[in-house]
Amino acid sequence: MSAHLQLDHFSIDGERIGVHVDPHESELLSGLIGQVRALLIERGSEVGDSSAFAADDGADETAMLSALEHSLTPLPPPTDEVLARLLPSGRRDNAERAGGSAIEFRRLTEGDLRRSKIADADQALAVLTAGESGASLNSGEAQSLLRAINDVRLSLGARLDVTEDTPYPRSIRNEHDQALAIYFWTGSVQEELVTVLGAVG
Repeated sequence: MSAHLQLDHFSIDGERIGVHVDPHESELLSGLIGQVRALLIERGSEVGDSSAFAADDGADETAMLSALEHSLTPLPPPTDEVLARLLPSGRRDNAERAGGSAIEFRRLTEGDLRRSKIADADQALAVLTAGESGASLNSGEAQSLLRAINDVRLSLGARLDVTEDTPYPRSIRNEHDQALAIYFWTGSVQEELVTVLGAVG
């Protein structure tokens, strides 16, 4: 266990993890995380997720019945490539062969996964807007930030069709090159956070 460690974007002081991002980096990451969050919320609206009403003690009978109906409705996979990456089916083989089992798995699991990703995004946005002094995180909060950054990389990778062989752009000639450079940059930030989490133990 390391009591002290200083990297470009993160540091360790005892069991706390400090976050050090400049205003431009904070704005960039916040914008990307916000986009992922908006997609997940939109997906919830598309599938008629009424769980928020079901969890409300003051929910009326109609809202409760709506939530129950939603929980029993088959849930097809999203058509958007980013959402398909963020909310994967239970089986990775051909979707037609997976058939009803994949749809049933999604019905049982997608809502919780989607809401947990939104919660991670909310936590990450709070961290990134902590101000010039930066944020001090415990291990759980840092794990939440790590998951949010990973979701950004998944979404960028899906949009850019990134593979293991995709190289870093030699020069920034267009928006695709710029987005690809951001993808690799978020990877370096993610690796730093993994390093400090491993050191904290």
